Amino acid sequence: MKNKSFFLCLTLLLLSQTMWAQSGSRISFKESTYDFGTVNEKNGFVEHKFTFTNTGKAPLIIEKVKASCGCTTPAWTKEPVLPGKSGFVQVKFDPRNRPGSFNKTMTITSNAVPNTHRLTIKGTVAKKELTLEEEFRSKKGHLGFKYSILHMGKVKTNKPETKTFAIANLGDKPISFNGNNRIPAHLKIKIKPKTLQPKQKGQMIVVYDGKAKHDFGYQYDYITLGTNDTETPNKSIRITASVEEYFPPMSDSELAQAPKLVLSEKSFDFQDIKEGDKVTHQFTLTNQGKKPLVIRKTKTTCGCTASQLPKKTLGPGESTKMTITFNSRGRSGKQYKTITIISNDPAKPTQRFTLKGTVLAKK
Repeated sequence: MKNKSFFLCLTLLLLSQTMWAQSGSRISFKESTYDFGTVNEKNGFVEHKFTFTNTGKAPLIIEKVKASCGCTTPAWTKEPVLPGKSGFVQVKFDPRNRPGSFNKTMTITSNAVPNTHRLTIKGTVAKKELTLEEEFRSKKGHLGFKYSILHMGKVKTNKPETKTFAIANLGDKPISFNGNNRIPAHLKIKIKPKTLQPKQKGQMIVVYDGKAKHDFGYQYDYITLGTNDTETPNKSIRITASVEEYFPPMSDSELAQAPKLVLSEKSFDFQDIKEGDKVTHQFTLTNQGKKPLVIRKTKTTCGCTASQLPKKTLGPGESTKMTITFNSRGRSGKQYKTITIISNDPAKPTQRFTLKGTVLAKK
């Protein structure tokens, strides 16, 4: 008897759903994909309107349209669409800084059956030809650079790293490099050509000797190049690099004999503190390797965090404690500070400890 009642209820439910679906609204698009073909980046936005018809028996309401990318902005018919009537979903695509092919989707949620539909736009963005001033946006007098900071990337200590940066004369007079430079000993700079004619492009070749830097981790230097430029003749340029110790390839047996730095923990959450309070925390550094471990450098992300390390050389099996102190003076809200530890552990030469929590502002 119970089984018969169950199957009767199930049959009635399915029948009611079928009747609802047949009497509800339905959305039928004239097309679900539109190909813009080639779009010129310099011309800006392009638009396309997808039209649809309510082929159901009840008013159709589009609840929302969600684009797959922030570069795509949808608009749609907001009022109910009666049976047999039409509406639209309009899509605006921004090609700026998006050269190459694109394929974006819009998901439509409505009271139709089914309640979600997907539309697609696609095409290819033709890259805009930049003017010399647009290409070389960072200006030092009449000398243009593509970037305000010259990044060398990773630099190993076994051999110098060379990188070439584009430069350009944005002025209407020749710029000559006179050799009156101030350059750190671990850097070498070469300019090609030595005289840039008006609107001419050239190259700045930078050679960075990581071993001669005598330091590790993120580094930055300022160099000064002397020129005959009437506007800012001495060009101050910032060069950055991440200096890493070079370790030759090692076998598994060699790695087993090498130094090995192990931290007792990788992070500490000090929860909530009041602005102006200090937090101090200790964790342990242990050399679990078979050779002496040397801590090359420790570095915090800001002056609000200080670290103390009593020993920088640990024998096999030896440990030491690092003390971290965070001063919350002048700070509020969520805090996320890191302490970078650089050692001669060939497997993990750079390790980081995270200090986090929330500083409650003074009332």
